[in-house]
Amino acid sequence: MLVPRNIPVVDQVVLRSIQLAVDAHLRRHNLPKSDRDDLIQEVALHLLHQSSGFDPMVGASSTYVKCVVKSKLATL
Repeated sequence: MLVPRNIPVVDQVVLRSIQLAVDAHLRRHNLPKSDRDDLIQEVALHLLHQSSGFDPMVGASSTYVKCVVKSKLATL
């Protein structure tokens, strides 16, 4: 029996997208850079929780990631 390969939800491309969004958020709201790692971790965790809502028939995964990241940063 073949075991499906685990595909990481937060890969390097997604992590880079989160980092760029967090950096922009820090600049926009004049927040200290010391909050960067905490925000990245919080947004990545939120993305993991929301990953079950992704439907590839509706849209691309990159668009879903951007929407989830944007909405999470808006609520902080």
